[in-house]
Amino acid sequence: MTPTPNVKPLAAALALSAATAAFAQVAPATAGTSPAQNDDPISLSPFEVVTDRDIGYASPTAMSGTRTNERLENLPNAISVLNQDFLQDIGANNFLDAVEFMPGAENIINDQGTRGAPQGTRSGNQISFRGVQTFRQLRDGFVWYVPQDMFNTERIEVSRGPAGVAYGDVDTGGIINIGTKRAHYRDAYSGQVRHDTFGTRRYSLDLNRELLPRRLAFRLNGIERNDAFSARQRTNTKGDGLAGALRWDLAKDGRTVVDVTYEHGRQDAYYGHLTLNDQTAAYVRGTGSIALDADPIAAGVQTNGPGRQRVAATGNTHGFVDIGGTLYNLQATATEVYRWSTVVTGNGVSGGADPQNPRRLPILPSAGSLVKRGEDWGGPDSKAVGDWGAGVIDLQHTFAPNLRASVSYNRQRDVTNRSQTNNGAIFVGGANARAVLIDVNPRLPNPNGAGTIANPNYEQLFIAFIPIQNNEGHRIEAWRGTAVYDAKLPWGITQRLVLGANYRHEKYFRDLFQLALTQEEIVRRGFAAGAPRFYTNNLVYPVHYLKDGNADETLRVRPQPGITTWFRNTPASNQRFDQSLTSGSFSALGSYFQGRLRTTLGISRDHWIQSANQAARTDPATNEVRFVDRAGNFVSADSVPLYPFTTNWVTNQVYGGVFKVTPWLALTGTYQESSLFTDNFGSDLFGQPLQPRSGHGEDFGVRYTWGERLHASFVYYDNVNENVPLPGLSAAVQNEIRALVGPVLAGTVDTKDEASRGIEFEVTTNLTRNWTGTLSFSRFVVHPGNTYPQLKGLIEQGREIARSRGLNPDQATATAADLVRQADADAGAAGMVRISIPRRTGTFVTRYSFTETALKGLSLGTAMRYYDGKPRVAAVVDNVAVLPDTITKPQLTVSPFVSYRRKIGRITWVGQVNVNNLFNRITDQGAQYRYPRYTEPRQYVYTLTAMF
Repeated sequence: MTPTPNVKPLAAALALSAATAAFAQVAPATAGTSPAQNDDPISLSPFEVVTDRDIGYASPTAMSGTRTNERLENLPNAISVLNQDFLQDIGANNFLDAVEFMPGAENIINDQGTRGAPQGTRSGNQISFRGVQTFRQLRDGFVWYVPQDMFNTERIEVSRGPAGVAYGDVDTGGIINIGTKRAHYRDAYSGQVRHDTFGTRRYSLDLNRELLPRRLAFRLNGIERNDAFSARQRTNTKGDGLAGALRWDLAKDGRTVVDVTYEHGRQDAYYGHLTLNDQTAAYVRGTGSIALDADPIAAGVQTNGPGRQRVAATGNTHGFVDIGGTLYNLQATATEVYRWSTVVTGNGVSGGADPQNPRRLPILPSAGSLVKRGEDWGGPDSKAVGDWGAGVIDLQHTFAPNLRASVSYNRQRDVTNRSQTNNGAIFVGGANARAVLIDVNPRLPNPNGAGTIANPNYEQLFIAFIPIQNNEGHRIEAWRGTAVYDAKLPWGITQRLVLGANYRHEKYFRDLFQLALTQEEIVRRGFAAGAPRFYTNNLVYPVHYLKDGNADETLRVRPQPGITTWFRNTPASNQRFDQSLTSGSFSALGSYFQGRLRTTLGISRDHWIQSANQAARTDPATNEVRFVDRAGNFVSADSVPLYPFTTNWVTNQVYGGVFKVTPWLALTGTYQESSLFTDNFGSDLFGQPLQPRSGHGEDFGVRYTWGERLHASFVYYDNVNENVPLPGLSAAVQNEIRALVGPVLAGTVDTKDEASRGIEFEVTTNLTRNWTGTLSFSRFVVHPGNTYPQLKGLIEQGREIARSRGLNPDQATATAADLVRQADADAGAAGMVRISIPRRTGTFVTRYSFTETALKGLSLGTAMRYYDGKPRVAAVVDNVAVLPDTITKPQLTVSPFVSYRRKIGRITWVGQVNVNNLFNRITDQGAQYRYPRYTEPRQYVYTLTAMF
């Protein structure tokens, strides 16, 4: 792992100057004094964004449509831009803070309360666009797997919809392209300090130096202590970063330009957990027992009893807990049964032979008297530690005024080590570990010999960890070439022809480890060879009692040398890939009738090749996962042989146009396609490689343009996301199918399609030289199509076979048919959005700057965001809905900001205060009753910038 750059001297300088980042809060330019506009495509730089044309929040050009810089009004695509003015005003720390202000965008929050949920074959940074999950983000047009901090972000562009021609291997929902800061030909220095009331401390700088007039420039961006907190404990993100950029005009005529960028950083992202759920409610205090019969009053022998469940039955699987460094085996014996509290909701738990939840209690969040809201019990080891480095060398050459070319080379390295606690099920068949439990064992097994001892923690509340180490990394090299030819034809017709080629080679690894007894300790304890000696039957779960508090040292996971160890577990989570994407594209952008009609035509051909390790196997002696070669021989994890797995050829297309009915009113329409390969690794029900995710759809819109004062667009879209993997088939479904059609199943994964339809409205204004603003609104519906196509075919075969055997076909296929029926009705989610339920989102950000009178230098603004409440599924106990399906409360967050600019000597100082969630509107947006997801409370953010 590359050492983290030492930028502490930068912090000292910044602390002394109390300064901060680049060009914040630049006063808006006069609407009538922007650079002269020229719709002629030859006047636009084809490979660079022209940021000096930005006015307030309005950015007239972008790279995301065709991978060349184009005026947005000439493209039929739905593209939005967050420029530097906007990013500074809202006080964003990273791109996840910013992109939720895009039309139809939502951050997706998983059960750990983190943004950026692990998906597919890597950790993506999930954003939902148009209700469809988006895994991919780009950095200067290249695939990027690490969350991007604002310290080296110039702007963010999003092209919504399946626009895969220009980039390849992208999502149906939208393409997020993050533009990094580049060197420019002027001297400019700035520094920034940002603190907030949650505890965030950020110190950053931006230094640009023109080394040779109009020939050579260098830019340095650094962040010393990126420590961003939220209201929840242990959800902070901290790290260091350093980025450099060089621009060099090789000749005085400016025909050949070299741009070089490099960024290195390290980040610790903590997984502070949401409110824990209550697994104590069904237990009756005073009924705890380790007797074989949990309820001696009731007839028969109850293994579990109300509010209790056996930890581990007699047999091969042991039940080790680590309490204060001492291991106790809670496996049942011939005379004792050790139990733990739980609220069981499955079938038969309320009135069966061994009732565990006779009152049909649902699983609900723990009361504030047990665990305070915002208090974390996952501990300091529950975090992701990332280290990365990425660089781009870009060579541009102008052969003639109408013929230009660019060649870019990109190299990336990243490693992420994720530690997880309170994640998954504990013990055998246990409840979710994000829970508060009560110790129901009045006695414990003697850790030093035979018999039992009194339990000093009887009926004390506790949590239990299942520690996991989940590590992954990428090594990427990519080449990109683009040639642009601008042709002027008779009758005022112009054509921009763009020829592109791309090659990306990527090596990827993923490992997963769990905590268990060492083999030496297993043997010392006398467990026989075979299954009792398996690592997986000797897992260790650290236990922490609430009475001991949740300090870092109390909750830290401490493997015991020689006694406990990390072992490799779960074959599907230990993977090696060597994959490449080769693509060629052609685009033609036409202008007809003096620019009244603009056309876009594009086609690309992508070739995806993927090699992967032979499916990992478990060691028959220890059940540890090990890599193997094709012959089944075990190999070292450092030298895993890879074998061809899949190869795909895909064609993507785009057709569209913009017709200007009047100089200020235009109609737009486009058809687009995309393909996503990287995140669809795996085999289908018949053992064949999953097909790439593919997307297609149409956008139709109306645009209104009033110079640089007002840009408004309305879009109706109908997009389809295909080949989305569904969760693996249950054992019950598999057994039912095999009983009818035989051993045809070679895998468990089937797919579905998602159709997303909706509208988007976006307005950006500069009504006066002092006033800028942007407003957006979206409404969308996502619903399934073609769910479980392979399983449906097998069900039909099974029904025919059942009839031939004289069986009832409905009864013979009931389990599989119920699964499909549920999926077609409403099952699943697109991000956090339940299918077939309309959702609305809206944003409004505005700023007014005073340029005269005594208020000169003062700017006032506000950022508002609205989204509909999210569907919450019913709480079902023993097939009875004890709490209904419902919708959470809508959320409207109002976040005003104020800044003041003053020049003192050579230094321009800008002080800014953001008040996020001014009215402290806190709602629970959890998709399940047991997992509340509270919005962030009121937060004050203080930023000080110095520039000269």
